[in-house]
Amino acid sequence: MEKTYRKKRPPYGFNFLDTDATEKMEIKTREIQDLLKKEGFRGVTPASIDYPETFESYENYDAFRFRDTSGDDLWLRSDATVQVIKGFANLLEMEPGETSESKYYYLSSVFRDVRKSYPSPREVYQLGVEVIGAPSNECIDSLILLAHQVLKGSFAIKHCILIGDIRISEFLNNHWENIPVRELSMKRDVPGLISELVEVGYEKDQARELARLLLFPLETDDWFAAMEDFQSKLTGEQSKTVQKILDLAMPLKDLYKKLADENVPVRWDPLLTRKVNYYTGFIFEGYVEGIPNAPLRGGAYDGLVAKYSSMDLPAGGFALDLTSLILL
Repeated sequence: MEKTYRKKRPPYGFNFLDTDATEKMEIKTREIQDLLKKEGFRGVTPASIDYPETFESYENYDAFRFRDTSGDDLWLRSDATVQVIKGFANLLEMEPGETSESKYYYLSSVFRDVRKSYPSPREVYQLGVEVIGAPSNECIDSLILLAHQVLKGSFAIKHCILIGDIRISEFLNNHWENIPVRELSMKRDVPGLISELVEVGYEKDQARELARLLLFPLETDDWFAAMEDFQSKLTGEQSKTVQKILDLAMPLKDLYKKLADENVPVRWDPLLTRKVNYYTGFIFEGYVEGIPNAPLRGGAYDGLVAKYSSMDLPAGGFALDLTSLILL
């Protein structure tokens, strides 16, 4: 068989790791497990399927749907965070006195619903890390440091981690009721945001400057200086809006400084957002040259434990696409 033929992608995204890639994956997962165990994490195996009510409340959840022999609807997961939180909540209900910090990791597949002709694989082997019970605003920096350690130590891959705070976009979504801030932010749609800001009363030049600052931010100190200068040109409600953005962004600035001091390759994006809506605070993404989508995604989701148990505990974590890193 010609080598050039063998190098072609499998059709329709149904790929698997060959013997060399499988061996590399085994080596890397052992390294990662050793690292996580040293940091106090314990391994779990989340469920591959669940009932649709687990996912239906989350926007744009991308799950396969099917039925069992009894006719009950089931969904195949594309995100294991909820399964881990539900599993923890079940244990918590059985042991009501157990409220200390819990640290879990999993190594398992997640499944993507992609177009038939799309080259992205449908099944992805993923590392997931969850911390439950520790204040999320205090543990996110250690989670990002851990993800950085995996990318740098186990894969020796040059990467950049983008940090944001979902509360900023949520505030603007609520404040500008008719402006789809989340969608415009994910698309980096500057002209669209300018047009919407003009509709709610900003002058054209003001709208252009604010859209640029929100969607393509400068480095932290420069951004704060530019936002304060922009605020000085405003009055009334518009000035208050910018002040609220500055107040919400201040903890993000502190997080950025912590990570930069630890030599983490980090950039910040105050308006960073997500498709799923269970995030409640800091969020982050990790990008690697040669991989079009972010293989690393994480953040704080402080409302999930309370949704499945009688206790309201903070939580945060991240997921890392190991398949993309192995095939890079």
